[in-house]
Amino acid sequence: MVAEHVVEVSHIGQFNILDRVITCAVSKDGVRILSGRGYRAALGYSANAKGNKSALENDVSQMPSFLASGNLKPFISKGFNMSPIHYRHPINHRVFVGYEATTLPAVCDVYLDARRAGVLLPHQSPIADMCEMLVRSLAKTGIVALIDEATGFQENRDKAALRSIFDRYLRKEFAEWSMTFFPEFYQRIFMLRNWKWDPTNPACGPRHLAQLTKDIVYERLAPGILEELEKRNPMKEADDGARRREGKHHQLLTEDVGRRELDRHLAVVTGLMRASADWRQFVRSLDRACPKPGHSVQLDFGDLPGIDLQAEAA
Repeated sequence: MVAEHVVEVSHIGQFNILDRVITCAVSKDGVRILSGRGYRAALGYSANAKGNKSALENDVSQMPSFLASGNLKPFISKGFNMSPIHYRHPINHRVFVGYEATTLPAVCDVYLDARRAGVLLPHQSPIADMCEMLVRSLAKTGIVALIDEATGFQENRDKAALRSIFDRYLRKEFAEWSMTFFPEFYQRIFMLRNWKWDPTNPACGPRHLAQLTKDIVYERLAPGILEELEKRNPMKEADDGARRREGKHHQLLTEDVGRRELDRHLAVVTGLMRASADWRQFVRSLDRACPKPGHSVQLDFGDLPGIDLQAEAA
């Protein structure tokens, strides 16, 4: 039987669950797929089990064989879609039949509900036992996460998530310059660093401030924002031989998200600097209040009143 519609997949792989090897794929539009054989293996069907073939080989309008039994019908939610998916292997180009992976927990629920109602047939009891183990396993690691890791789609998913962040935070062109980093922000830095307040002094001014601004502001706005800003606004050699950027990083931030989050962050940072006695205390407070994405938060219990760490250790 020739499939009417064949889905193209971008990623394919295998993972182990309950000592069974499950073949899986991700379509180009992001649908996670379990192969028909893998789906049945996950439910505990043996390769030569009676009724192991999918309903595709008989009537595509029917449920798969593992749900086609009449005693299971009352436990299948109205509108539940278990249509087979025809998908093409991206390497050998063979067409396989599978099912959307996110239906697996719902199929397990059908068997478990039927078992609770006491209507399972003898040959269905082992499947219900397998479903119970599957539900417990998937409670720890979701089926989507298993497939994304097995197929390598996780990297693409993470890139897509970053792209979504960039689209919300960053403009395609430089906005007109406006006052963003108010003088107090820099004055507080100079005060905490014990620098003389003279931002025109090249020994401790712009060169140091640029690096500090990246560290305490742009690296903490959102994942990957600083790296993307560096790509969009790189250092270039000017006509006078000096290297400078075309504009300020903040001119590339969107008004609705990027600038709003920057203003909020600057308000928090400035407040922390006001409350800090020195630079070390400020950095500790900043790391707790506004950690860099992907960095663990360090809790300094020695800062908490009433706790003597040496006494506690003794």
